[in-house]
This record gives sequence, structure tokens and C-alpha cells, in this order.
Amino acid sequence: MFGFPRREPYNGKKVQPPSAEIEFQDILLDSLEQKRARDSGGNTRRLETPIPRAAFLAFEAFFLVLLGILLARSLQLQIIDGLTYVKLAEQNVLAGALLVPERGVIYDRYMTQLVFNKPSFDLIVDKRRLADDYQEKTKEIRDVASILEVNPEALRDSILRGKFAVEAVADNLDHEKILAFEEKKNQLPGFFVAPNTVRDYIEGPFFASIVGYTGKINEEEIKRLANYALQDSIGRAGLEKSYENILRGEAGLGALEKDARGNVIGQSILRHSVLGGGLVLWLDAGLQKKLTESMQRVLAAVGAKKGAAIAIDPRSGGVLAEVSIPSFDNNIFSRGISGQEMEKLQNNSLNPLFSRPVSGLYPTGSTIKPFISAAGLQEGVISEKTRIYAPSEVCLKNVYSGAKECYEDWTYHGWTDVKRAIAESINPFFYIVGGGYKKNEFSDPSLPDNFEGLGAPRIKKYLELFGWGQKTGIDIPGEAEGRVPDAEWKKNYFSDSPTDQVWRIGDTYNLSIGQGYLLATPLQVANAFAAIANGGTLYQPQFAQKIVDDKRNIRQEFASKTIREGFIDAENLEIVREGMRDAVRYGSSAMLSDLPVAAAAKTGTAQISAQSDLYYNWVSVFAPYENPEIVITIVIENVKGLQAAALPVADETLGWYFGGRL
Repeated sequence: MFGFPRREPYNGKKVQPPSAEIEFQDILLDSLEQKRARDSGGNTRRLETPIPRAAFLAFEAFFLVLLGILLARSLQLQIIDGLTYVKLAEQNVLAGALLVPERGVIYDRYMTQLVFNKPSFDLIVDKRRLADDYQEKTKEIRDVASILEVNPEALRDSILRGKFAVEAVADNLDHEKILAFEEKKNQLPGFFVAPNTVRDYIEGPFFASIVGYTGKINEEEIKRLANYALQDSIGRAGLEKSYENILRGEAGLGALEKDARGNVIGQSILRHSVLGGGLVLWLDAGLQKKLTESMQRVLAAVGAKKGAAIAIDPRSGGVLAEVSIPSFDNNIFSRGISGQEMEKLQNNSLNPLFSRPVSGLYPTGSTIKPFISAAGLQEGVISEKTRIYAPSEVCLKNVYSGAKECYEDWTYHGWTDVKRAIAESINPFFYIVGGGYKKNEFSDPSLPDNFEGLGAPRIKKYLELFGWGQKTGIDIPGEAEGRVPDAEWKKNYFSDSPTDQVWRIGDTYNLSIGQGYLLATPLQVANAFAAIANGGTLYQPQFAQKIVDDKRNIRQEFASKTIREGFIDAENLEIVREGMRDAVRYGSSAMLSDLPVAAAAKTGTAQISAQSDLYYNWVSVFAPYENPEIVITIVIENVKGLQAAALPVADETLGWYFGGRL
């Protein structure tokens, strides 16, 4: 049977259900109530007592005051003094500092390393950590100046005038200065030593005009270029400048945590730097050194001091060697050139910083004659069988005065064709082919009655097709454009002198033998001869062959670039080539006939001025004749008289290149 629980009669007291438990607070409240009743003598049954209103208001006021204080403090810390604390935080944690990447190195074609990176240390100032008091700040700078052994006032002015919070103070600290600074670094919290690298150029003077050099980045470049730090170096000349983006690499990002005293307590790398690419050149370091040494010996022998040479592979346009004398040691720039050293270089009358092969402009002399021959053959002015009489002088009648005006040669030649004219460098042949001839009362009876030559406009056209009078586009800075003159040029050039503005036949005669107003760089001349050597392709010359990584794996190859081709018929170029070969067999370049391989060449001599006995002495050679691998052009400046200077350099260098180097 199911039943219900028994109910007790209500007696006025709280009754708990049979199944409920008596809770702790019920017991506590009952006992408190009983105690109060005894104390008051009453018999109250109230279990709750309200908080007095005054106490509640006091508590509320206290809470509001406390909240106001907290809000005011937060406002001060975050808004009013926020920038101050940000600055203090930046002093303790230098986050986002650029990590300078290691610069890529440079190799020759045989992977001979020409440039190395050498560890270095720079002194950096963080002006935010210098003392606020001017006197204390000055004392810190004086202490640093004492370590660096520099003028303290100059150092102070340099630091305080700087536009950046963190700047380089000194480069390439030696060991003694680093130790001296470490001893006092706790008293100099605004300064710290940062690791870096500097370039070490192996046998610097041999390669300085090619490789160039680096220098510390300046404030303007920092503003303009991304991801460079003030302790960075940047390419200033040569290939270091041309290939800055490749050699530089990619900067990393790091963070240094410092305590209030400036001590480093932690560091981290946020992004690793990436090593710069290695640049592999077409350059043959052995050839470069041999060509330089040969030139230096010949210069000393003939009493000259300046010269230029360039060697090109006619199959690709790759530059095998490039010599500029005098040269300089590019290591003085990497270690930090002094003002005195720079002034000495700049005031040197021989101008060693000037790259003569790509920037020097010279009259070419008779080295122009193969190109006049090619133009005459291509235009039908002459053929392989054309014979022109070549006396010891060609005389004209001046159209204004009627006087006799003669253009001489060094000897009598008689009847000659184009091959012999190239081989023996016969001026009258090229006067007539270039400028034409009309018989007059002063003429040798064997000269033609009326021969129509190329004329200046067509000469200019073909010289420009061979790349003269324009930049080749070589991958090195500072290339000069050159000049191929014509009537329009002369009119503009002599705008202040009407009598000199007129282009005369004598100007065309001079142009035809590489004299007068013509100017070309050794690079332009060598590149033009490379087009003759290879059968008619004019390449853009270049130093860089490819880019490699630190394990020498190829990352990128630079393809040869063709400027133009097919502008001269192959059979006409072959006639010119044979004339240059004859120059070695029996003509003006017979000195080269004993080389280990067959060669073809053209010499040239350009007088500096009519009043001087000084000449620019030239030679251009390609070899082997049947399948040319190398073209060398050499010019020696200020050679006294008509002595050979460039030719012996070519003979010695090519003898070594094709024989002795093995």
C-alpha cells in the first residue's frame, strides 16, 4: 500500500520538510537573532538589518574617487605621456633593425675569385640614448672622440647635425679601438659597435677600372632607396655599381632588446638576410694581368705614361680584358678613403680614376681604313680588283684661293688595290675612296680624271653601322658616345665662326684616314673589329656572363645581345679580312707573323696636333684568323715620333695567350 507522510500540527515555528537539509546560513542567522534578543532584552524575530544610508553613501563616494583616479592615470599614461613612453620603449627594444646582407662576390670566367668580403666593425650612435643634459652629452662625445683619436668638436657637430636617430660614427674600427670602447661602453650607452663587412679586392690595381669599388651610403640615398641601413655600402663605380641590385642581396630584419643601461639582454631575427648573387664575368684574369704588365713595360720603354686596351670575344661580345693605365688601388675606397687620399687622386694629372677604354675619346688614325674599305666595297665605289694610283701626295686646287693644297703620305706606293692599301696603310688610296678626286693642274698624271668617292654622309653611315659615334651599351658606367663628324655637325660646332662652318673636301680626306674631328673610344674600335672578325655581327659588349649562388650553382645566364647584323655582305668583309691578314704577312703588322696562330691586324697613328711630335699609337688584332677567338685593341698615348708602341704589346700578349700560358 502506498501512504503519505504524517503531518505535524503547525505551532508557529519554521518547519523543514522531511526531505530537506538545514543549511548553514539558517543556523547562523538563528543564533545571531537569539543573541541580539538577549542583548536588547526583547524578543525580535527579524533575520535582516538594512545598511545605514550614510555608510552606503560613503562607500559609493570612495568607489567613485578610486575609479576617477584609475581613469586619470590611464589618460596620462596613454594619451598625455604616450609618446614619451613609446620613445623609452624603443630605447629598450630596437625592433625592426635592418640586417645588412653579405655582398655577392665577383669571379672571372674560370671562377677565379676577384673580390672577397672581410669582417669589419663600425661604431654607431643612437642619439636617443645620449644624455639630455648638454654638458653630459658633450662629455660622452669627447670620450668617444678620444677613443677614435679625432677632433671632439668636429665629431660633436657631425653627430648633432645628423638627420637620423641612429647613424654611423666611424667605419672599420681597428682592434685597439674596439677594445678601448668595450672598456667604457657602460659609460657610453648611446654608442655601440656593430659588425659589418668590407670589400677586399685581390690585386686591386689590375682590376680596379672593371670591378670599381663600394662606398658608404649617404643620407640622400637612405631616403631614396629602400632596405638600406646607415652602415651599408653601395656600389660607386664599375661593376659594383652596375650590378648593385644583384650583388647587394636582400636585407634581413632583426630586433635587439636592451635594459635601461643599454646592455643587450636579448636578440632575435625576424627575417633572415639573403646573400647577394655571385657575378661571373667573361673576363680572363690571367689575360688581364698579362696585358697590363706588357703595356707597363712598353710604356716605360717608349717614355709614355698613359694607355688603354680592351679584348673582346667576337663570338659573343664578352669582354676578356680591359686595361686602363695608370690605374689605382680600389681597396682604399672599401676601407674608407681619407680626404687627403681623395684629393691626391683627383689632382693627379694622369687621372688614374678615368677609365680610358670606355670613356676615353681619341682620333683613331689608320685603324679606320678597314671600315672605309668595307663601305667602299658595299657601295660599289670600289671592287676587289679596283686599282688606284697612290703617289707620295695627293694635291688639290683650293676652290677659294686657287692655291695648291696637298695631302701627303709617308712614302710612294704606286698602283694599289684595296687589300694592299689595308696591308700597307696607304693614305692616298683612302683619300680618293673616301673623298673622291677631280684632276687639276697640280695633279699627278696617273691620278683619275674624276673619281666619285663615298663622301662624308656615307662614311658616317657606315661608321655608325659599325657602332662608332654611339654608345655600345656595355654593362659598366661612364661610357662615352664618340663623334663621327659631318657638314651638319661642323656647322653647329663652329656656330660662332662662319668661316670654319663650311665642310671642305680636306675634312673628308682627314675623316677617311681617322684624323680631323673624328673621336672614338677603344671599346668602339674593338667592337667594330669584332664584327669584321666574326663575319658581320655587331654584338653589345658585356662583362657579366652569369649569376651564381654561394655554392656556385647557376641562377641566371646573360645571353649575348646582337645590335645589328648583315649590314655588310660577307664577301666584302672577307676582302677586308684578307687585307688585314696581309698586314701581318708583309705589311704594317709583320711583327705578329711569328705568333703561334695566324692573326690579322691593322695599325694606326694619329697625330695629337700639327705642332706636336706626339702621337696616339694604335693596333687592333684578331686571331686565330680562320676562327677568331679574340680581338684586342690597344692605344698608347703621347708616343714620341713614329715608333711602334701598341704593336709590341699585342705581340707579347697574344704570344702568351696562344702559347706561353700553357
